[in-house]
Amino acid sequence: MYSLVRIWGRCPPKVLVEGRAVGVGSPLHTRRSNMKTKITSLFILFLLLTACTRGTAAPTDPQVVLEKNIGDEFRLVLETNPSTGYQWKIVDGMDGKVLELVEQYYQSTNEVTLVGGGAVEIWIFRAIGVGEATVTLGYFPPSYTATEPEKTETFTVIVDE
Repeated sequence: MYSLVRIWGRCPPKVLVEGRAVGVGSPLHTRRSNMKTKITSLFILFLLLTACTRGTAAPTDPQVVLEKNIGDEFRLVLETNPSTGYQWKIVDGMDGKVLELVEQYYQSTNEVTLVGGGAVEIWIFRAIGVGEATVTLGYFPPSYTATEPEKTETFTVIVDE
């Protein structure tokens, strides 16, 4: 801990470092100041990196009815593992007068993307008309002949003006 000591007369101010009065420009004071600056810089860098990392989206609960307004975009998030070949697909159609698909992509749930590592599949939709729509997504195994999904998730969306 530093504390400034005012010495009477023409002497420059002194800093107490470990109980010793040391000149402001002395090597011991400079070393302590540099260390404090480095620690502060590393802490700020850590905060910035933490703030810039993308967070993993939590899976969407199909039991919750989504209420949106026309023009709103929303995400449906489903757990998946794309390296196994399983994939989510829209089944049973979707009311194209109420919703439109904007984008679909994968996002790793690990800090480093690993082969075989978990992921979420994110489906982004836009509400384009008033009404109620259901979106049913099926989880299909890695096969060209699979006609039925292994499981399905159905989401209900109500769109108001």
